[in-house]
Amino acid sequence: MKLEKKFIINDNNRIKQLKNFYELKCNLPGKIIVGIFVVSKDLYPENVNCVTTEYDKGHLTLNMFFDTDFGLYLTFSVIDLHNGKVTTQFYPRYFKGEEIDNEVKLYPLNTEQTEKLIDFCLPSIDKFLKTISKLKRNYPCSKDCFYKNKKGKNGKCDKMYISQTEYTPEKDKMRQQIALGIKGKK
Repeated sequence: MKLEKKFIINDNNRIKQLKNFYELKCNLPGKIIVGIFVVSKDLYPENVNCVTTEYDKGHLTLNMFFDTDFGLYLTFSVIDLHNGKVTTQFYPRYFKGEEIDNEVKLYPLNTEQTEKLIDFCLPSIDKFLKTISKLKRNYPCSKDCFYKNKKGKNGKCDKMYISQTEYTPEKDKMRQQIALGIKGKK
């Protein structure tokens, strides 16, 4: 078994504004795919091809795809919304976007190349974090969010924003639950 070195950067003070900003996940999406949210393109920093997010129990994972001289390079930043801490992971591999038998081929990077990519990516990551830290708090929750009562009870909500007008329990409830990733009651 070959072990892969990963580079981890912890920044405990980078974005204090995101502490307890649980509704941030509702401000980011441009497109929603079940369980994964594609961030709105107007929030992307330079050299970023795509940003997707996943939310799980107060942790928002940002998957950032960078356009580099090598090809696409993927980094993961995890924001702990409970305390505002950010952890970013860099791996010594990249991909060219080509698929072989439905698998993406990864290419190795040496330590020097990985460190150059870290230096290249960090300013964009910092800029992205500053941009999202300036988003207005409670924006979706102040509108007619169907899950607003969850936010009101304990300040936290693990659901994705959906407006009262979009939530139509009488019409095609099963299809809607599948699209939103809601498990139906038995």
